[in-house]
Amino acid sequence: MKGRNLFVDTLRRHGDLPAIITDTGSKLSYSELADQVDAFAHDLGSRRQLLIIETLNEVSPLIAYLGAMRARHPVILVAPGATAKDTNILDTFAPYAIYRQNSINQQDSTGQQDNSDQHGYISNWTLELNPEHREVALHPDLSVLLSTSGTTGSAKLVRLSQSNIDSNARSIAQYLELDTHQKAITTLPFHYSFGMSVINSHLAVGATVLLTEHSVSQQAFWAFFRQAEATSLYGVPYTFELMERMGFRDKLFPSLQYIAQAGGRLSTDIITHYLGWAEQQQKRLFVMYGQTEASPRMAYVPPEQLQQNRDCIGIPIPGGSFKLIDQQGEEIGGPEQSGELVYQGPNVMMGYATCPQDLAKGKDVKLLHTGDLASRNSAGLYRIVGRMSRFCKLFGLRISLDEVELFLQQSGFTTVVVGNDSALLIATLQKKSTPAIVEALTSRYQLGSSVFIVREMEEYPLLPSGKVDNRTLLSLLEPGKQTNAPTRYGNLFEAYSTIFGNKDIREEDSFLSLGGDSLCYVATSVAIEDYLTFLPDNWEAMTVGQLESYSITSQQSQSHRQREPRAWLTISFIIGILLVGEIFLQARTYIKTGRNVLSLLTDESAVVFNKELQTRTYRPNLIIKDTETRQDRMVINSHGLRSPEIPLERQSNEIRYAVVGASTVAGIYAETNERTFSQLLASVLKEKYSHRPVNIINAGIEGSSLSETQQVTESIVYKLSPSAVIIYPGFNDISLLCPNEGSPKGPTETQTTDKTDTTSTRQALDYPKLPNWLMSKDMIQKNTIFLRTPKVTKINSIDPETINPTDYRDRIESLVKSIIAQGIKPVLVTVARSYINVPKEQQASLAATSLYYYHCLDLNGIIHIGELYNDQIRSVAQQYNTPFVDLAEAMPGGSQYFVDGGHFTFKGEQFVAETLNNELTSQLMER
Repeated sequence: MKGRNLFVDTLRRHGDLPAIITDTGSKLSYSELADQVDAFAHDLGSRRQLLIIETLNEVSPLIAYLGAMRARHPVILVAPGATAKDTNILDTFAPYAIYRQNSINQQDSTGQQDNSDQHGYISNWTLELNPEHREVALHPDLSVLLSTSGTTGSAKLVRLSQSNIDSNARSIAQYLELDTHQKAITTLPFHYSFGMSVINSHLAVGATVLLTEHSVSQQAFWAFFRQAEATSLYGVPYTFELMERMGFRDKLFPSLQYIAQAGGRLSTDIITHYLGWAEQQQKRLFVMYGQTEASPRMAYVPPEQLQQNRDCIGIPIPGGSFKLIDQQGEEIGGPEQSGELVYQGPNVMMGYATCPQDLAKGKDVKLLHTGDLASRNSAGLYRIVGRMSRFCKLFGLRISLDEVELFLQQSGFTTVVVGNDSALLIATLQKKSTPAIVEALTSRYQLGSSVFIVREMEEYPLLPSGKVDNRTLLSLLEPGKQTNAPTRYGNLFEAYSTIFGNKDIREEDSFLSLGGDSLCYVATSVAIEDYLTFLPDNWEAMTVGQLESYSITSQQSQSHRQREPRAWLTISFIIGILLVGEIFLQARTYIKTGRNVLSLLTDESAVVFNKELQTRTYRPNLIIKDTETRQDRMVINSHGLRSPEIPLERQSNEIRYAVVGASTVAGIYAETNERTFSQLLASVLKEKYSHRPVNIINAGIEGSSLSETQQVTESIVYKLSPSAVIIYPGFNDISLLCPNEGSPKGPTETQTTDKTDTTSTRQALDYPKLPNWLMSKDMIQKNTIFLRTPKVTKINSIDPETINPTDYRDRIESLVKSIIAQGIKPVLVTVARSYINVPKEQQASLAATSLYYYHCLDLNGIIHIGELYNDQIRSVAQQYNTPFVDLAEAMPGGSQYFVDGGHFTFKGEQFVAETLNNELTSQLMER
């Protein structure tokens, strides 16, 4: 570890003091943290290489960041999943390796997954070597590279030296008076320079970092805050908006000592409110100023001076200095005169990097021209009065206006973009382009649509020089002049559609089921309160339909009913017990499926009926996130498939297959899209045929019968031009054999062959039924079936020997013929089951779920019919001479490979992918 000592080199001196505490209960002392940092540094080796680290506020990526710094390996810090979503930085700088969450967990020598470390917390992060790595010279002082544009994926990086990082961390610790008693909770990602500086400054003095990915809008954040006794809270202006919505200033936080703000201008009204709160609660408020180019902090307002200087950014941090220069480059000496703010200090960046050759450069920036216009008051504090450069900060994210213009140009729009720290204004001469522009921007930048104000104009305002008058355009962002962000909505469907940038808002949708986050929390709550005149409790979980029907009168009526006789207390108590049980079952399902529990309140949450195609698909463009890590678990493309978005036309040398079927193909138990067998197969093929593009389309839709699978294939898959369609038929059609009575779901299709049967036209009224989303009875029956011997009586049993498999064969044959008629090669795969290829004594327990759904069959019955149906698959494959994979014969049974009767574990998904790869390479004759 050559060179000057950095804070990361002195971690061990703090001994047993707590360094890291996570919201999952994991703890690391400074000695333990130093051990892990040193181990990671040792594994990297002494030869300096460029790395990319995807960040989350978790232990593993933090250790990777500190370990790389300890070993003096330069790192590019990026958002989680950034290297997969936008390869701009990856392609430009071609790093040696990428540290990110691994979509395929490592296994130990016994074949079992092993991704827990010695402290007991789970780590699925790995260092992946980059096959496209290019050797490049690295300057010995280079330490960290950060994007200049927040989350935009810009390949223009800020080069920060070891001295930049360390000096700024120690300067921040000095003016904030940090010591070993401080506990800072994470509110910002550390690929964002503000978030990075919070971690650096606290570890530099032996303080404690409380790691969480929860947002300040979530109760889990504040529960952890109180439990861990956090002493400080950091935020950008938007954080304060969220805190105001939750009534932060009305609550008590005894451990909190100060709040610190940066990342954009905080309104003087908010500052006034929080100054009053701070005085009342005996807390402190720090208002700060910085840029990534300064590692990042440059100024702060001493708390005791904030009351008289609420519109100021303050004084330079220890070791730094400011000066103001006029348009001629001369320094301005007097007070209250505006000029460009220029900063000097040891934390000023080395320079920018736009190509690999820049990484070898030394420090070529001494003075940091901030691009901000500022003045200095008589007390010596600086105030920002305007901005010279083409950047703005939205929600603390630095956005390049030039990049926005370029992105829109590439998307087919000619625009002029201006902005401030509240919104962007996009001026265009293209008529009726507003919806498309807003949709493109919300999709690209993942911000609420209300921050993008589009003005369609007859002509741009011009200066005498003929250039566009940006100041006139910027004035259109003043209150009252914003046109496509109405303050009132006609209904909540319109409000949700605008805020979420989703045209397909349904009655059963809720803020949570739509993946609502902190960026749209305020806008949604304001829209609801404006529409209803009040904000209902737990509105986040309420559906749009419920909110629409909610009124003040119903609220008053509810209040009146609460005063009814005590009998209601007894009823409420009973309902409460049922609700507790229901919550447990919903949580259990979430653990198994990864779906947000509230999104399961309706069957239509993820799967919807496409009226145009007349079949069921997943909801187009749906993203279901892990509620803990906020990582994408299930991502649906614009076609309604759990599959990557790809062009309709196949390239001449491209390997493009589709896999069709039901829930097993969709991979309903797979933690991410990448962990389904279709995408695992894509990964294997990409490695094998690195010279060719590879795309595998996952066209599995849960619950689909073979007829529905054919509809999806003909309506969607053919448009995507695959060269082969892999058919995994599944056994959902077995449910057609069982009568409705006794079945929790009933068959997906029903037909009456005897037209003379009058019972079909005269039926007794059904008993009242519970909502179809209520899982209590259903789940108790299903999950206790193994406690009792399956009983199939003569009344409702079916003799499997009497079943004619012709219908099943006809449906498979129909699909195969349809595919062949399109000039596409069909591939048939037999259906594997957990209770086949295992000892006989294990079959009953492994078949429990299947026995529940196919209630008219006993164990021997479902085994027999499964073989009967697989024989039909084999027969059709032989008749049409199609490529064929006998997965039912090849795949082991048991719980290692199956979650239940037919759905795969991750090990099962891996087995299927490998089997398909081995079998199809020769049959499809890929070269």
